[in-house]
Amino acid sequence: MRNMRGDAMRGLAVFISDIRNCKSREAELRRINKELTNIRQRFRADKTLDGYQKKKYVCKLLFIFLLGHDIDFGYMEAVNLLSSNKYTEKQIGYLFISVIMNSSTEMKQLIIQNIRNDIQSRNPIFINLALQCVANIGDKEMATAFTNEIPRLLISGDTIDPVKQSAALCLLRLHRTSSDSLQLNTEWTARIIHLLNDQHLVKRFLLITNRKQKRNDRLFFQGVATAAVSLIDALVKRNPDEYKGCVNLAVSRLSRIVTSSYTDFQDYTYYFVPAPWLCVKLLRLLQNYPPPDDPSVRSRLNECLDTILNKAQEPLKSKKVQHSNARNAVLFEAINLIIHMDCESSLLVRACNQLGQFLQNRETNLRYLALESMCLLATSEFSHEAVKKHQETVINALKSERDVSVRQRAVDLLYAMCDRSNAEDIVQEMLTYLETADYTIREEMVLKIAILSEKYAIDYKWYLDIMLKLIRIAGDFVSEEVWYRVIQVVVNRNDVQSYAAKIAFEALQAPACHENMIKVAGYILGEYGNLIALDPRSTPMIQFDLLHSKYHLCSPTTRSLLLSTYMKFINLFPEIKQYVQDVLRHDSNYRSSDVEIQQRAIEYLRLSEICSPTVLATVLEIMPPYPEKQSPLLVRLKQKKPLMEADGSSEPSVTTATHAEDVPKFAETAIHLNQQQQQQQQQQQQQQQNGLLVSFDTNEFSSHYDESTSYSLPSTITTTTTTTIQSTKKFLFKHSDIIFENDLIQIGIKGEASKNILHVEFYYGNKTNFNLSNISTNITLLGELESELRLNIEPIKTTIDPKAQIKQLGTIECLKEFRDLPKINFAFFYSNVPQKIDFSFPLYINKFLEKAEMDSNNFFLRWRNLDKPGQECQNIFPAKYPMNHEDCRQKLEGFGWSNLTGIDVNSDNFCGAVHPLRGSSIDIHPNARWQQNGLTVAGGNGYGNGINQLYNPWGLYVDGDQTIYVADRRNHRIVEWKWGATSGQVVAGGNGQGSGAHQLSDPFDVIVDKETDSLIICDRSNRRVVRWPRRNGTSGETNISNISCWGLTMDENGSLYVTDNGKAEVRRYRRGKSQGTVVAGGNGSGNRLDQLSDPHYVFVDRDHSVYVSDGENHRVMKWVEGAKQGIVVAGGQGQGNGLTQLYCPRGVVVDQLGTVYVADGWNARIMRWPKGATQGSVIVGGNGEGGQSNQLNEPFGLSFDRHGNLYVVDYRNHRIQKFNIDSNA
Repeated sequence: MRNMRGDAMRGLAVFISDIRNCKSREAELRRINKELTNIRQRFRADKTLDGYQKKKYVCKLLFIFLLGHDIDFGYMEAVNLLSSNKYTEKQIGYLFISVIMNSSTEMKQLIIQNIRNDIQSRNPIFINLALQCVANIGDKEMATAFTNEIPRLLISGDTIDPVKQSAALCLLRLHRTSSDSLQLNTEWTARIIHLLNDQHLVKRFLLITNRKQKRNDRLFFQGVATAAVSLIDALVKRNPDEYKGCVNLAVSRLSRIVTSSYTDFQDYTYYFVPAPWLCVKLLRLLQNYPPPDDPSVRSRLNECLDTILNKAQEPLKSKKVQHSNARNAVLFEAINLIIHMDCESSLLVRACNQLGQFLQNRETNLRYLALESMCLLATSEFSHEAVKKHQETVINALKSERDVSVRQRAVDLLYAMCDRSNAEDIVQEMLTYLETADYTIREEMVLKIAILSEKYAIDYKWYLDIMLKLIRIAGDFVSEEVWYRVIQVVVNRNDVQSYAAKIAFEALQAPACHENMIKVAGYILGEYGNLIALDPRSTPMIQFDLLHSKYHLCSPTTRSLLLSTYMKFINLFPEIKQYVQDVLRHDSNYRSSDVEIQQRAIEYLRLSEICSPTVLATVLEIMPPYPEKQSPLLVRLKQKKPLMEADGSSEPSVTTATHAEDVPKFAETAIHLNQQQQQQQQQQQQQQQNGLLVSFDTNEFSSHYDESTSYSLPSTITTTTTTTIQSTKKFLFKHSDIIFENDLIQIGIKGEASKNILHVEFYYGNKTNFNLSNISTNITLLGELESELRLNIEPIKTTIDPKAQIKQLGTIECLKEFRDLPKINFAFFYSNVPQKIDFSFPLYINKFLEKAEMDSNNFFLRWRNLDKPGQECQNIFPAKYPMNHEDCRQKLEGFGWSNLTGIDVNSDNFCGAVHPLRGSSIDIHPNARWQQNGLTVAGGNGYGNGINQLYNPWGLYVDGDQTIYVADRRNHRIVEWKWGATSGQVVAGGNGQGSGAHQLSDPFDVIVDKETDSLIICDRSNRRVVRWPRRNGTSGETNISNISCWGLTMDENGSLYVTDNGKAEVRRYRRGKSQGTVVAGGNGSGNRLDQLSDPHYVFVDRDHSVYVSDGENHRVMKWVEGAKQGIVVAGGQGQGNGLTQLYCPRGVVVDQLGTVYVADGWNARIMRWPKGATQGSVIVGGNGEGGQSNQLNEPFGLSFDRHGNLYVVDYRNHRIQKFNIDSNA
């Protein structure tokens, strides 16, 4: 903005000062409203306002708008300023319409006319203002209106350089936003291209003698050239043939910049690099075309590239980072052009050698870019061998790099440089690294290892060894495509089938065998187990017993596969037929709740009983070879990296326009049962044709989310004429609606979630004129849903009066993530005829998500902290239907996401946040404050053993519905206090102090394991950890013995972390294991960083880092997973009451930002230590020991609920205090 002396607006300055001096928002609103009233009166009453006054008032309106207030007047005055001949007035007018006015304003034509007047004027300053405005707010209408004026400015010989630059950038902006409306005359093509030519510039230099003026002209033209290259690059992408003449001029311009024999632009350098931005843009422009056909042009281009590579070898001319950044920017773009041309072997090898030097550079970004570029070089036949020379360096980067993105690029490069000569070494190194690789790249690494081991396998026995080792190391990340492919290879190659059966059998003998390994072994042994049956170590019975020992540990899908294997065994080994039949007859299979298992067990048993051996051999014959198709692993890898080819090379994204398909419609008439039976028979026949393996194109979740699923009603409904079962998919975005309706009954559902608790209401409406009697309803959880959801549904009335409605209430607790839908069975009598309706309950995981509101600073603060493996995911998919901004917003909000406005500068992007279902770390705003007076929510009635009393409580657990579980130490019991209750309920112990299974002795801590719906209790004096049923449990089960336990916690995988202050250590116990692994301490009691002394409470975050309150060392320690020593994150300055000190810390909690909250026991306060801070702050307490509401007396355990409210065990006051979060903070 130009500085115009004597043009300062004192009234505007005074108004801004008044706003800044306001002490409250109310005062600010009063001042703004007063000013708006004054401005409105001036605009209405005084028709003779001069330009200065209009400018001042428009500036005030603009300032008010920027403060976040709507402006609904002053538009015409702002537009009138566009007609002024004064620069500052016209500038303010353009600023106002650029900021405030939108594309739908009624004054659009008036604005366009004023812009046209300025563009056609002879004042370059006014032209620039108009062009900048068009670039800011230009749309299709403006692109159409100025499709002739702006290009004429660009190519006119009378236009000065600053205007040309603005015209080029304005055209570029319109091309990007409204390319369809911007139609450039083909006659202008050559003149636009010739903006790259500088002949006129050289002559002008000869006429100019003033050195300073000469430099300014050069700067202007350099800006024009840069802007022109950007414009031409965009135009080339749309119509490359029309602009192919730019290649020769671009090469000429590039040569004059980088070749030392010329002086063009040599006096304009950026930290000793001549015109780096223009160089980069020219190099990028040339990548739109193949290598030049003209030998002279190609030679000149090669000379430029060779010069750039030579200059990269020269010593740095400056130690400043700007110099190296500019030089490297030009170098990397030149390397990209060399790779794009892929025809000059010498340049490719030189580029590879230069990148190899960067692999050992101290700058992380350079190493990343070098690895990325070498991935592309590895795909060229000219440079592949040169890339392979850096194999050891890349492997070292894979092992030693700290940045996960660099390690991922190292994996990509190893994959790209792999061939038959180094395949074994690379695959082995990738396998070794896979054991410790980041979770975000493990699945991709598994795919790459599988592809390489198959592609370059000389001996397929080596391939099988690698694949089984791969499944053993990273079974959780082995997708179905991977183990399917192993089966295909084995089936198609007769020479490895015996070896495959042998190593599969040996793999099953491992104590811990992953489920994917069981699937592979089960399939292979079912087909080729007879090939190793003569070995006494793998007789038929041993094979069967070994497989069946894994059966009960597997999911229903794997069990179904194993049943097929058992059936194959009957054909292969008739001597074990009776044992297989016994398994099939067992109630767990024959009467299994899983439909697939039950169906297979019944059919296989019947088949084995009625079929002769000949027929059985025909039915169960060996699988034929699979047809050779494109490897599904390559398809899967492209899905993981949609912009990368499977060989590692980049692939440009191509968008194909397709017509939107019609939205599927649901049939409103009932589908007869016999039609379903026919469909099931067809599916079964197709499955038999495909064998045990499902087609690679099958989506295993399609049955749950298929919108075209048809629902049928049992034949008992005889009086209905119209039946409608609404799509369950719509409930992804709605919380209440009708789920079923026919002529008799209407059923509706309404749900409201509170974190992982859904409060649901069912409405049943009688549409008839008669009573509906014998009403019954049942919600069934099939398969894994039994362990994923917990239901508590109230009984329903047995009769519905005519034209009346009844309501049924219930709660559903989500214990963990789920995919299947519960089934609802509704039955009643109508006119003494039984009716039955079965349908799916539209319950999805998003019903348990809670919207999270936050501002821009908080959003990006949290976003930047998502830097750990597994915390970020991206998915790109095509839209089936036209995208509508408002519809998308409503869908996202209905799905459970908050719609955060003002986060992204691009209004087309949506930003949202949710509180997740569960997680080890809590979500607390970094500036949160809590009310200083606590509320007693448990105990507080003196010490004693009454149900409304506590006696020296120690630990606590706050559930999702704000139910509190308290370790009531001196009463030797665990007490449950519902939200708002005045007394508790004993849920464990309470039978006196003792060591019996029904007793506890000094329980120190308690947590809830929702996976098993049980309490886990630190039974201190009995030196054990006890698991106690949460519902109606009368006794507990000892999980861990002989341990001086103090604190407990559990991670998302169900692993238990226990502090043993006798051994000064923390151990992790995997689910179902009684032997633990030391994860903190374990080196005796002491104050070293690898020691603990009297550890108390423990907390584990999402990264499995362990936080321990180290009592006698008066500190809180953090032990990163796998670390040999910890780091001090709070205290550690000796005992005391300073802000840098702790005095016997107790409970500890860590939020999502790494902030530590600790109960400072003997200082009677709760402290907050931000991540990396050297001192903490007191958030509650700190008012001396006492029993007042703002005091604590030796706080022990602490916890937060989902709202951020703080709960503290007030040990010596025999109470639990709740400190509500301050909503005004």
